[in-house]
Amino acid sequence: MNQRAFRTILAALIFLTTLTAFQNCGGGSLGAGDSSGSVSSSSTSALTLNEENMSVPGGSVVSLNAGGGTSPYTYSLLSGVGSVSVGAFYADTAGTAWIRVVDAAGSMAYFAIYVTSSTTTTTTTASASSGTPVPVYRFYSSSYGRHFFTLNYSEGTSMGYTYEGIPFYVVSVAGTTASTPLIRCYISGSNLHYATVASSCGSTTYESLYGYVYPTQVSGSVALYGFYNYTTADYIVTTNYAEGTAAGFTYWGTFGYVFTSNN
Repeated sequence: MNQRAFRTILAALIFLTTLTAFQNCGGGSLGAGDSSGSVSSSSTSALTLNEENMSVPGGSVVSLNAGGGTSPYTYSLLSGVGSVSVGAFYADTAGTAWIRVVDAAGSMAYFAIYVTSSTTTTTTTASASSGTPVPVYRFYSSSYGRHFFTLNYSEGTSMGYTYEGIPFYVVSVAGTTASTPLIRCYISGSNLHYATVASSCGSTTYESLYGYVYPTQVSGSVALYGFYNYTTADYIVTTNYAEGTAAGFTYWGTFGYVFTSNN
C-alpha cells in the first residue's frame, strides 16, 4: 500500500472515530462549524437576519431581528460603518456594516446592511418664511435614563418625565425652504424614542411628524445636532454641540437648521 492511500484511510478512520465519540456523548450529528469554532446541531435551522442586505439612508435606526438558531440573540458590529446598541443598528456615514449575530448556543453568523448616504448639510441664504414655528418640548426620565422630545407638553408630563425646556422650534408646514421632515420613531421594548430626518424609521416604529427643518442655513437659524450615548442608550437632539460632547454622547449627524425662538 502506498503512502497516499494509507493517509486517506487513516483520515477516514479518524473522522469516523470522532463522529462516533461525538454521537455517544449525546451530540447528535455534526453540523457546520461557525467562525468561532463552535459546532451547531443540524437539527437547528441556520441563523438568519431579516434586515440582511437592507439599504438604509444615513441617520436612520434599524431594529435587528434574527431567526433560526436558538434564541435569544446577541448583536454586535463586526466592522464597517455605524454602530449597534440595544438590539438596533444606528446608521451614520455611507458604507457597509457587517453585523454579527450570536445565538444562545454560541453559533454565529454575519450579515451586511448598506448605508446608502450620510446626512450632509451646506450653508446658503434663503427665505425663512414657511409655516408656523412650533415648539418642541424636551423631557427626561431618571428612571429610564432617556430623553423624550414631543410637540405635546401633556404627553411628556403624563409619562412621568421631567420637563427641561424648549430647545428648538420646527416649522408646521413644508415650504420651499423648510422642506426636510423631522420624524419621531420608537424602538419597541426599549423606552427609546428618537428623531431623524431619514425618509422612514426603517424597521423601527414610526410615531409622528414633528415638523420641518431647513436643509440649508437661513438667516437667524442654527444647526440641529443628533447625539447618542452608547453607555446609557440615550438619544438627544440639540442646538448646542458642546452639550452633546460634554455629556459623553457620540455625534450622530447634523439634521438641518432650526430656530431657537418663535420670533
